[in-house]
Parts: sequence; C-alpha cells; structure tokens
Amino acid sequence: MGLFREFEKQVLRILVRPVLGIGAVEAIERDATLVSLEHSGCGYFLTVTHPSVPPSRVVCNKPIVSGHFQTTKCGFIVFLGNEGLMLECFSFGNESIPTNVRDLDVVVSTT
Repeated sequence: MGLFREFEKQVLRILVRPVLGIGAVEAIERDATLVSLEHSGCGYFLTVTHPSVPPSRVVCNKPIVSGHFQTTKCGFIVFLGNEGLMLECFSFGNESIPTNVRDLDVVVSTT
C-alpha cells in the first residue's frame, strides 16, 4: 500500500491540482517521503516532502472538500511550502475522528 489512501489522493487532486498541476500531484502521490502522521483526536495531519512542492506557502482550501464515513463527517485542507505538503483532516462538529480513519471507507465530495 502506498503512502496516500485513495480518498486522500482524491483530496489532493481536487485541492492541489489547480496549484501544481496533475503531473506534480501524481509525482507527489507516487514519490513523496513521509515526515509525520499525527492524530489530534479531532483529526489528523499527514506531512510529506517532495521537490515538486513550492518553497512559498500556499493554502489549498477551495473548493470545500468534505468526507464522510460511518455517521461522521470531516473536512480537508492542504498546506504547501518548503517542499512540504501537509494534508489536514478535521472533524465537522464535536465528533472525534478515530485513529483508524485512514483505513475506513471515506467518501469524498465537494461543495
């Protein structure tokens, strides 16, 4: 299994593709190096490095990307900069995001 789950790849293609292009997104999906995976209780932060990521900071938050699994809804945002990419998954509301969320069937949509 690769570094990114299928639903995370969908998120990257929606949020990062307009900034870097599909070629860079595919290279990141295929060749990124894991820096960290941190669970906060209300979500997680997946941080990777790749030379295709620009040095200047870019926040990729449009369109609004959400996901749902079981009865829980979550949102996604991507931060780029200094050859690093951080994918944040966060809870909508007071529900906690389980530590195994990346192994669940998360359905991604945009609004």
